[in-house]
Amino acid sequence: MRKTTLTIIILIAAMTAVWAQEPVLSNRIKKYFELHDVVDKMASENYFANYSDEAIKTAYNNIFKSDVSIYKKRAYVTYAEILLKRKHTAEAIEYFDKAFYAKELLPRVFEKRYRKQFMEQDSILFFNKIKEYKENYSKVFTYQELRIIEQISAMVSADQLARNYDNIHPSSALIMYTDSLTMVNMVKIIQENPNILDPFALDEWSYFLLSRHIFTAYPQFWLTYIEPIWRQKLIEGHYIPLTYARTYDQCIIKARGEKSFYGVWDDNGHAANPDTAAVNKHRTNIGLCPLEEQKPINGFFMTY
Repeated sequence: MRKTTLTIIILIAAMTAVWAQEPVLSNRIKKYFELHDVVDKMASENYFANYSDEAIKTAYNNIFKSDVSIYKKRAYVTYAEILLKRKHTAEAIEYFDKAFYAKELLPRVFEKRYRKQFMEQDSILFFNKIKEYKENYSKVFTYQELRIIEQISAMVSADQLARNYDNIHPSSALIMYTDSLTMVNMVKIIQENPNILDPFALDEWSYFLLSRHIFTAYPQFWLTYIEPIWRQKLIEGHYIPLTYARTYDQCIIKARGEKSFYGVWDDNGHAANPDTAAVNKHRTNIGLCPLEEQKPINGFFMTY
């Protein structure tokens, strides 16, 4: 207990890092994200019905042919989801397979998230795939990766248990202590796996469940320990500019009382930066449109 408390104190004291360097994307990476924006819009529920199968296939093929090789693996999942919604079951499985064997889809996520749709279309195929993925899980992922996935999963379980208990027996101390342990364990995962740029990407859904609690309550933690990871991923084309900018804006406003840097999130105008020329320059550096062309995004920020 004393050791854990000391570790938490050291962790909090360390959260004073400053932004090392503003990310600037190359034209090659900006071009890739232009392609990504097209398919992202196609996958949106608001626009989903507006595109033909052929138009969607062409747009995704542009992503798959891109030389930004790592990030495009996630497009396997979104394309498979579109195919599944349109009841192209066999084609959907082809891309779910690509996602799983590229380490972009966990067996338990596949089983939980797509059960209902597959049960309506081809339950036998669904159960065969669950069996295949589970049998090959430890072959596809390394021991190091499996250990990280289990660590993240354990943190999510502890987080949910604490919050469920708090709903019945309100105790802010329990939540704060659980959050502190979560942050300590996240830093530990980063430090123990220096050969993996973003260890949390191995189980991004679980990581999302954690991050929406941690980053909202402790924005300085994100700025100190997670932002450098996201910044490097952004520069390499492995992270979405809008998500990075939105989280960065929220965190500097809440942790430092600064004005919005990218103008993506400005606390409903309370932290708007009056220097729009500077904001637009920052936005251009990561491939975002000018402020005057941006649609309103204020509200609860997502980190995934």
